[in-house]
Amino acid sequence: DVGFISCVLMMAVNVLAMPVASQELAEPQGKLVAQVDFEEGAFPRGLRFSPEGTEIWTNKLDAWSLPEGKKIHSSLLNESRKSRYFFDFAAKSRLMLVVNQGTGAAAIWKRTGEPISRAMRQQGKVSAARLIDDEKRFAVLFSDPPTLYLGDVQLGDVQARESDAILPLPFEAYRGVISASGNLLATGKNNDIQLWDVQKRKVRAVLQHKNKLFSFAFSRDGRFIASGASDNIVRLFDTSTGKLLAEMAGHGKGKIFLASAVYSLSFSPNGEWLASGGHDGRVMVWDTKTYKPIMQTKIAGPPIVCSVAFSSDSKLVAGSFENANGKRGIRVWEVVLDDDLKKGRSGQR
Repeated sequence: DVGFISCVLMMAVNVLAMPVASQELAEPQGKLVAQVDFEEGAFPRGLRFSPEGTEIWTNKLDAWSLPEGKKIHSSLLNESRKSRYFFDFAAKSRLMLVVNQGTGAAAIWKRTGEPISRAMRQQGKVSAARLIDDEKRFAVLFSDPPTLYLGDVQLGDVQARESDAILPLPFEAYRGVISASGNLLATGKNNDIQLWDVQKRKVRAVLQHKNKLFSFAFSRDGRFIASGASDNIVRLFDTSTGKLLAEMAGHGKGKIFLASAVYSLSFSPNGEWLASGGHDGRVMVWDTKTYKPIMQTKIAGPPIVCSVAFSSDSKLVAGSFENANGKRGIRVWEVVLDDDLKKGRSGQR
């Protein structure tokens, strides 16, 4: 994706180190429950927990067991180590969607490692892919030509090619995210996000930013979209109106690549939390009702936090990182709530 490419290019230039902003971590810092360190590859993005929360995966299809941190898969498809993938787990059927980012080659995998052939009528570079419609279908966003490809998970090759839908898009799609229902698509270009209503085939809203975009993510129910930009601000928008609901500041400046940016975002499945990762090495967890941080922790280095993710029960949050010395890894924390927040949450239920 564009964020990955831009950061790789930045590694080739000599960027002057900038001082880290001095900030006290006032919120609970979370309980570290697992850590993984490695030096191969670059920018471990696409971070995901398995549905059971017993494994953590990256977009190279490498996987580690939790909490031991023992590697259990190394590039599952046995393709080039340079390959990157979009992938998604189906909790109900124990299937797994895997799409090659560079070629668009797609497959449905059984969690035992057995592939189910899944041919598509289109190939090319992919900007996003996920299971949608309660895991019954999948959506793949192609960047050139900009196209949203929709297919059924359980159909075989011939049926799949005949029944799949290909929806041309009237805008660039080099960066994108797809809602869990498949009804909304968001694409980013420079400082703007375009919200596309898939069913109505029209742009619902354009979300403007004054600074360069680096990340955006839908909530599980599709009601909200969060964005992260080069000004260190996390923004939250209402997808039905495009209204800006909140601007959340807390990330500081980093030492490598760019001086600042919110590089990764992820909503918790329960909808209560939003995780953000930045160039300052921080992983922050925000309350989506109060827009305040409930937890933050900082990885030594400091590294860029390339990707953040929640477990399916929303009790664990993970961040993957890379620092200036080429060290890469994953950290997993238990989301720790203070007593007042626990009481407030229990009172709301």
